Amino acid sequence: MKKKRAKDDEPAEGFPRELLKLPTTNWLEYFKSYGVAHPAFQDARKKLMRFALGSSSKMLAFAIGPTGAGKTFLRECMEDFLNAMAVEDRNWDPSRIPSVSIDIPGKDTLKPSWSDVYVRLLRALSEPESLIKKKIVYGDLTLKFDAEGHMSFSSGANTRKYRYALEQALRHRNPFVVSYEEAQHLLDFAGLSFQELMDCVKSIADMTKIRHALFGNYEMRVLLDQSDQLMRRSVIIHVRRYGADDADQQDFRSTVYSFQVNMPLPKTPDLLKHCDYLYERTAGCIGILRDWLSAAYAQALDESKATTLTFQHLKENVPFSSERAHKMLKRIAADEKEFLKEFSDEADDATYAEDAGGESTEDEIDATSSSKSRRRNNRVGERSPERDENGVSNRNAA
Repeated sequence: MKKKRAKDDEPAEGFPRELLKLPTTNWLEYFKSYGVAHPAFQDARKKLMRFALGSSSKMLAFAIGPTGAGKTFLRECMEDFLNAMAVEDRNWDPSRIPSVSIDIPGKDTLKPSWSDVYVRLLRALSEPESLIKKKIVYGDLTLKFDAEGHMSFSSGANTRKYRYALEQALRHRNPFVVSYEEAQHLLDFAGLSFQELMDCVKSIADMTKIRHALFGNYEMRVLLDQSDQLMRRSVIIHVRRYGADDADQQDFRSTVYSFQVNMPLPKTPDLLKHCDYLYERTAGCIGILRDWLSAAYAQALDESKATTLTFQHLKENVPFSSERAHKMLKRIAADEKEFLKEFSDEADDATYAEDAGGESTEDEIDATSSSKSRRRNNRVGERSPERDENGVSNRNAA
């Protein structure tokens, strides 16, 4: 079922109470498709949407952040918005698709081939269900589909022909954005230097006038640091975690609260009292938190006598031990600091500017490990008024 996210101004507080009259499978479906458009996410989404809709002349975007910070959710929100635009546009060209995305695979051979990217994009740009027993000709390449919808290419296909066919397919399909998930895996591709890899992506974007967005972890900053021209033509989006400063801690607590009240259960769980524990084991990464809560919630639903989610459910589904979480935080903090120093004005923020009196990443690690992260003086569970519009959810389960 295609996810349908609510509009930004739809209230985020509380699941629809009528869900409790439905089977628990509906409860789980609702929660798994619920996401909180928290402040850090909102900032990233605004930048990505301005890029996707062509508010600037820049043709490349790099969405960079730690694993579990919400990069995939960010891409899905962009694609949902673009798909909705297509549905609402009465004059939409049926041959056009709003967006296309592929996963860049991890290294499974000594020398992964760049042509694999072209092939994956060509497949993603096609719609087998509507093209059975048909052929598509892009330049010197013919794409054919069998009865099961499997694509094959004409004989003599090579990297040059794949590239030309891709350019023609992008012009024909005319998506707003081409997205690459796990783009840091491009570092493993053989035959091209990092500079040549990025020149290739940039040239496809320039020649087809189609914007390209790369989503990946902090390793991807190596690709960014290849030329001043590339930097000038690119939008850099930091999909960040929450740090240990007061403002971030309050936003993290508000996010936990949003998940808490949107967890369909007869008795609302009190996750806020475990906020330090939740932060310690996720390093402030909302994607990790969301997966953890989903697993704990699923276990609670499997227990016939459970009326709420307990600390025991959290403990039995914790993603990392204390030691492992500490190592993860230390690694993320180091990568984060280097990224901000090189590519973002955020490096001057007090969170990272130790000389300005802010809390250092080492202090944060110590604070997190001892579960004594600092907070504002807000009452437990109290949310800022502007936070209520940040919920993003799926109402299909209802």
